[in-house]
Amino acid sequence: VGKQKPPIAHEITKLPTNKPLMRPEEIVRMFSKDLIKKCMAKMSAYQRKHPGVRELDIALEILGAEVFANSTVALMKKWHRACDVLKQIEKTLKWMKQLEFSRLGNSSFGVEEDPELPEKLKAIGILSTETQVLDLTAKECITDEVIRTVMLKKFGPDPNIVIFDASALGVVVDGSVGADTASIQRAMRGLSTEIVLFPVNCNNNHWCSIMINLAKGKVSIYDSSSSSYLLGVRAVAQTLIPLLPSTVEMSLRVQTYESGLGVQTDSYNCGIYVLIAFEIFCGAEPLGHLDKKTLQCLRYRYLRMCLED
Repeated sequence: VGKQKPPIAHEITKLPTNKPLMRPEEIVRMFSKDLIKKCMAKMSAYQRKHPGVRELDIALEILGAEVFANSTVALMKKWHRACDVLKQIEKTLKWMKQLEFSRLGNSSFGVEEDPELPEKLKAIGILSTETQVLDLTAKECITDEVIRTVMLKKFGPDPNIVIFDASALGVVVDGSVGADTASIQRAMRGLSTEIVLFPVNCNNNHWCSIMINLAKGKVSIYDSSSSSYLLGVRAVAQTLIPLLPSTVEMSLRVQTYESGLGVQTDSYNCGIYVLIAFEIFCGAEPLGHLDKKTLQCLRYRYLRMCLED
């Protein structure tokens, strides 16, 4: 379908007889992503105007074409998503072939090529949330889900490390916590000498972190870009200190963590820097300054970790 006038939303039960629904088996062309987006917007607007109308009860009229059930448009959206994932898997397979694994001789971060990884990638459900791990192979800022998966794989088995999802703090904007602090306090009750790790989602476009060493009584904050976000993260860290167990003697001073990784110079590797900083904070061998090729190998390492059984 080429350029069209805006779609018109109807309730299926109120369609006139001269506007029959196009059956899925009659479709010979897919809508463009842009047209699907317009259809979704029209559907949402119709539901706001007519509360109680379900998505399944709505049809979209495409002027110059036909009338399509919203479920059919949703199916087209899934088709585009599946095509995008298949293309991304193909790009990932090519990406893996140009990695220089010899760049990572570090005892903590060394990685080797996994001959089974290509088959694991091909086995990913193309419409599942597992496809988010493919962001590790692109120039993309990784999602909450990927951060959580890596942290569970890496630190989950260690009883001395307590990890929080990014959702624990919510999306941090200007130093305000959008989540329930009482639940954080309950989760930390009974802790004494553990390390506590918080990934911090800043404005939905940058990753920072808060790291607490209860044994040493220290709270550290980290931002790979040393950006203005660090001020907000510091404010969040200060709000966490009163939530820590009263039996732990904590310094009231929040420290800026020096990872030794250098300053991030791109716009998409902040999550990778945070994950590496977590590992070093927990005792991994320091890596030194990171260049682009080394960062790509580290992305591969985390991809392997996410897809391990």
